[in-house]
Amino acid sequence: MLEKVYGKSKNPAITAQLEEQLSALDLTGTLYIGYPILASAEESIFVEALLVSREHGLIVFSLAKSAPKQSESFWDEIQESQDKLYFAMENSLGRHQSLRRRRKLGVEITIVTFFPVDVSPPDDSEALVAGPATLIDVVKSAPELEDALFRPLNAALQRVSTIKPAKKRVTVSKADSRGAVLKEIEQEIANLDQWQKRAAIETPDGPQRVRGLAGSGKTVVLALKAAYLHTQHPDWNIAVTFHSRALYQQLTELIRRFTYEHSNDEPNFDRLRVLHSWGSHSKQGLYGEIASHFNMPRRDSLYGKSRYGADQAFFGVCKELWSAVKELPDEPLYRASAH
Repeated sequence: MLEKVYGKSKNPAITAQLEEQLSALDLTGTLYIGYPILASAEESIFVEALLVSREHGLIVFSLAKSAPKQSESFWDEIQESQDKLYFAMENSLGRHQSLRRRRKLGVEITIVTFFPVDVSPPDDSEALVAGPATLIDVVKSAPELEDALFRPLNAALQRVSTIKPAKKRVTVSKADSRGAVLKEIEQEIANLDQWQKRAAIETPDGPQRVRGLAGSGKTVVLALKAAYLHTQHPDWNIAVTFHSRALYQQLTELIRRFTYEHSNDEPNFDRLRVLHSWGSHSKQGLYGEIASHFNMPRRDSLYGKSRYGADQAFFGVCKELWSAVKELPDEPLYRASAH
């Protein structure tokens, strides 16, 4: 089954055309739209579409906005663009030991430029291109992915492998032993499931609620989403807020790691702010920042508990603040917020 995960699409029309063509194939894997963002020495490179499947390995798509121009310079630019994508992807994956085979990357990377019409590049061009009628044949010609590389490749693309190195269980000899069972569980944990992938990458218009049991990966998904949005929109003011103070260090470190994976640089914490929901006397929180912005009294937990009870203290002071400011004209403090 082919899962689809939608990030930001810069060219929705041709993206839909690509998606429709690939849906006709019986593939086991994931089609990412607008993901991942790859870090090179000079810049962050936005991947317009990426297909990872057992049957045809890793295919990175560049989406052409119009029909090709039959000029030497045009095809040179296509080739240069493909080369840039290839080396950025190779550099990103090459950092993961689980994907290397001695001195080479074990995953073959296929770069394809997809046009809205069928194309025929010059004979001397090395660029691999496809149109609506040829896309399926081009995809089918891509090399199969070694089965042992499927999960490590997904973990690398999803950035999850940066959290904690996988444990090596080299002494496992029996398929039904406890060590073998633990090894299988660890491999499962190293990959996001279908819902985690969508929650981390997709950004719908309006609120998005992610629910799960303790230990189900909500904090990781939140950090992935914050880092992805921050890399896409470095000029946005983004707030990541939490209610348990113990999460501050964990969220900050996860966001730092994931942002570095995307941009090869530290996050700008002046733009991407990690804030406790309430705050304290020593560290500003999101509630306190909003109250100060509107010149409203900032209530503390003692006030909240005495007026609204221990369980409803924070909800009560937020509702009180909202009632006081909801009619006041003002620009939003943040373009995106996550809790």
